[in-house]
Amino acid sequence: MPDRCVADCGHKSCTKDHGLPSVKDLPGASVLALNDEHATIALPSGCTLAIGDRIQLLPSHVDPTMNLHDVVYGYRSIPMTFTPGPRRGGA
Repeated sequence: MPDRCVADCGHKSCTKDHGLPSVKDLPGASVLALNDEHATIALPSGCTLAIGDRIQLLPSHVDPTMNLHDVVYGYRSIPMTFTPGPRRGGA
């Protein structure tokens, strides 16, 4: 079993200014590093995560993370889409 994986997200999609994000619904997993485009994640022993499986990261500070995206998809009990006001240098 591999002891780590690489996810297609990094600090250009999830800030690390208040610490590394956490891994949702994967007990024992933790983000080791956020590079520009990729996150390296330590996996717990016996983890069955496979190539192509989706994971979710929870940012340590959401305000600057929101500022990195043009559209944000939220989810509670039903999917939602919202587009915040201008940011990232927009007027």
